[in-house]
Amino acid sequence: MGGRRNQWDWRLNPHGPSPRPPTGREDELLDLGLAAAEPWRPEELAAAWEYHLTAPLRVELEGLKAEQAVVLRELGDSAGTGWGTLRELLTHPAPPQGVIVMVKDFAKGCLRGTDAPLPAEVAGVLYHLAIAAALTRLGRRITAMADPDLRQGLEWAMAQPWLDRETRTTLAQARGLVAESGATFETSHGG
Repeated sequence: MGGRRNQWDWRLNPHGPSPRPPTGREDELLDLGLAAAEPWRPEELAAAWEYHLTAPLRVELEGLKAEQAVVLRELGDSAGTGWGTLRELLTHPAPPQGVIVMVKDFAKGCLRGTDAPLPAEVAGVLYHLAIAAALTRLGRRITAMADPDLRQGLEWAMAQPWLDRETRTTLAQARGLVAESGATFETSHGG
């Protein structure tokens, strides 16, 4: 699987949660190195999504640039942040914008990589959820994507049958904000 550790393989992740696999297929595919050979089934994507939302943020964002890793470590070491996992960060009432941008950039990188630690569908939803969290929690736009493209991406993410209700709600709230005529947000980071 290349030089990057596959975070979906909870056997290799001593710091993350250990969800029960929904099928026996993951072990078989991982052992054969064929995890990307066949499309993921909805129940597998649901398990992968839940796993990544509950894994420690510092583990999930491995592979960040050195300066980003330092910022994340310093922010994460601060007392009382209220977030240590992706779920806690993305549902926090006032998440740090810099970390939300890191999550968005991480997901975008996973979408572009051939040896990504996330299934493409999970990375795509995470990308749009980071944008949605910035819009709904901070009132900030962290993408230069045009409104029609952003609405289409948010709708695609909301349509994933394996999503949890909380994620779907955040995406829908962001979709509503983007859809409002005349809604403007300060764009603070392109992409």
